[in-house]
Amino acid sequence: MLQQIHFGVNSYKAKSGLVSAERLVNCYAEITPQTSSFPNMVLGTAGLTVWKDTSVSLPVYGMRVMGENLFVVVGNKVYKIDSSKTQTLLGKITSEIGRVIMTDNGDQVTIELPDGTTYYCTATASSLTQITDGDFNDSGSITTLDGFTISALIDSNQFQWSDVNNTQNWNASNAATVEANSSKIVRVYQNNLELWFFKEDIIQVYYNTGTGSPLFQRKEGVYIEKGCASKYSVATLDNSFFFLGNDRIVYQTIGYQLKPISTFPLSQEIEKYEVINDAIGFTYVQDGHKQYCLSFPSENKTWEYDITTELWHERESLDNQNRDGRWRANCQAYFAGKNLVGDFQTGIIYELDPDVYTENGTVIKREIIGTTMFKNFARMNLNKFVVMMDTGVGIATGQGSDPQIVGRFSDNGGKTYTDELWQPIGAEGSFLTELFWTKIGGKARSFIAKLNYSEPTKFHVVGAFVEVETEDD
Repeated sequence: MLQQIHFGVNSYKAKSGLVSAERLVNCYAEITPQTSSFPNMVLGTAGLTVWKDTSVSLPVYGMRVMGENLFVVVGNKVYKIDSSKTQTLLGKITSEIGRVIMTDNGDQVTIELPDGTTYYCTATASSLTQITDGDFNDSGSITTLDGFTISALIDSNQFQWSDVNNTQNWNASNAATVEANSSKIVRVYQNNLELWFFKEDIIQVYYNTGTGSPLFQRKEGVYIEKGCASKYSVATLDNSFFFLGNDRIVYQTIGYQLKPISTFPLSQEIEKYEVINDAIGFTYVQDGHKQYCLSFPSENKTWEYDITTELWHERESLDNQNRDGRWRANCQAYFAGKNLVGDFQTGIIYELDPDVYTENGTVIKREIIGTTMFKNFARMNLNKFVVMMDTGVGIATGQGSDPQIVGRFSDNGGKTYTDELWQPIGAEGSFLTELFWTKIGGKARSFIAKLNYSEPTKFHVVGAFVEVETEDD
């Protein structure tokens, strides 16, 4: 008799596959209505199409929307791009290039470089200017509140602020220290009209007093005992922050409380990483799902947390050697009604498109590893594995015209799997194609199914069943 199983929930690779060997790579779970026969479905992640090729063969280090323009740092060049995709070069960066932090006051975009050098530009002036005010100190991170550009000094527990709506003008007296301890500020970030200072081992919150001295002061009663491991990991959505903690656990702020959101397996994975201080985080919303994307460039790995379902999945891209690696997205901006991401290797800006099934023509490799199934720990005869998914999704010609999916199966907690077993999911219009495997193993106490798919077509898996027999059946 066929038995429905949980299949395709999240990435949760426990220390023992007998507990869980689950993975979702380039696909994510969506919870279904209570009236559905299936608890969830699995959807393929969005593909990438070229929105703008800046013709610079260096990474897109940052993007910022201000007014009707998108400001982009590509290699050592800063561009202004409007909604018609007209690209204007504002200037070149002469200091060290790399990941940037960008902010704006509505009239000026400020750009902080890895070495603390800071530039600004405007929507009207086609130029890029370095901040050279004698009272300005090298910046470790920047943000904006009430028209003031706030700069956390590099390798320091101090911060300073500009004149209002004048990011180029600074006064030595407009400065303060984030007290409580002498640990350095990792990141300053404005959210909900407050300044959050993420330090090496604590978080403190400041606000604009309006008339006080100093102008920005600590919010009484708010003291969060957790540090930040990477300034670039901090992102915000719906008044919550998401960041990588100094204990290698990923957190979400709920008000002034912390909620750990990384699973035990994910935290254990991050503990193995040699370099984490370059972790990059950003948030975006697509198809009703709110996502926090966290990449580890030195480890060549990307994880994504679905804030809506509170489930994790993995993102991967293929490099020019056809090897799996981190997702191509290096930064994100919502502009001209589109989710845009910048490439971490080239100067291309992509549109995230859920109706596209490649990354600019490159295959997207998807993988689902299901839950570990037992039947009262009895020895089972494994007869058949059935998948319910959208079939008949083939395209007219070329790769994808006869789409195939690969099934592999394990009876030892994911330590080994069977050989690849290929099955067609139906040419274009063959909607009644049935998908099942019969050579899924012999007698076993546990069962895991793995599916791999790399065709440029729709990928919607809605459920799975296993036909097993035991001596008691």
